[in-house]
Amino acid sequence: MTGARGRPGRVPRRASARDAVDPPAAGASPLEIVPLDADHWEALVALFDRPGDPRWCWCAYWRRPGTSWASHDAAANRDALRALAAADVPPGLLALRGGAAVGWVAVAPRSEYVRLERSRTIPHLPGDGVWAVTCFVVGREARRSGVA
Repeated sequence: MTGARGRPGRVPRRASARDAVDPPAAGASPLEIVPLDADHWEALVALFDRPGDPRWCWCAYWRRPGTSWASHDAAANRDALRALAAADVPPGLLALRGGAAVGWVAVAPRSEYVRLERSRTIPHLPGDGVWAVTCFVVGREARRSGVA
């Protein structure tokens, strides 16, 4: 049996309905990508204050050393991200549609992620300009609409 790319034993995966990307509804606002700053903080809060991981993590996991992770709660993580939003280098990017946050990506220089810097299993890439993406959040209402 020949499968994907003519390799024996490999069967190509069938496309499913989950593979489709639903376009935004007619008349929907275009997607706008902005750096997280103090002006956009409340939009991020609205996205994160829903059930799920962002509600307690606030993208702090990779920024805190393993020994201190368990000693911080959701409020401390939220405060830490808020402080980063007010700093010169934004901690990530927000996807806005109609002024409301529909998506988030945490992206920063790798050196800002203490846990990545100390990792024994994630290799270090050489150079000073290495950045890392550590988190994606897409609101349920915006999934499968091209946000991520």
